[in-house]
This record gives sequence, structure tokens and C-alpha cells, in this order.
Amino acid sequence: MIGIAYAVADAYARIVAARPLLMDPDRTRSDLHDYQRHLGEALGVIHMAEALLRQTAEDWMEACRRDVSGEAP
Repeated sequence: MIGIAYAVADAYARIVAARPLLMDPDRTRSDLHDYQRHLGEALGVIHMAEALLRQTAEDWMEACRRDVSGEAP
């Protein structure tokens, strides 16, 4: 799911960079702060989800290691 989220963010960045503004066709939507903010917030959430997944996996592996070695998990 995290990979899909990254793919959607990439697609959003490509679409925003390709679409010109209606009032100023020389500029794209990626020039506007609102579109940049939406992408930045989405990437922040995606990075946080990835970090949480990695930490959960590390915690699980540590608990498994302790269980196999006889320590209290």
C-alpha cells in the first residue's frame, strides 16, 4: 500500500506539472503554493507510514529473536 501511495504522489506531481493555469497559461499548477502544499503533506504522511511499518517490523523481529533465545519477549 505504501508503494501505491508513492505512485499516486508521483502521478499527482506529473499531472500538476503538466496542467497550465487557466488565467496564466505560461505557468503550471505546480507553481502555486496550494498544490505544492498538498503534495508535501501527502508525502509527509506517506513517509510517516513507511517509517511506522519499518519500526513495527523491527520490533516484531526483535520480539521473535527474544522468544527464540529464551528471553522474555
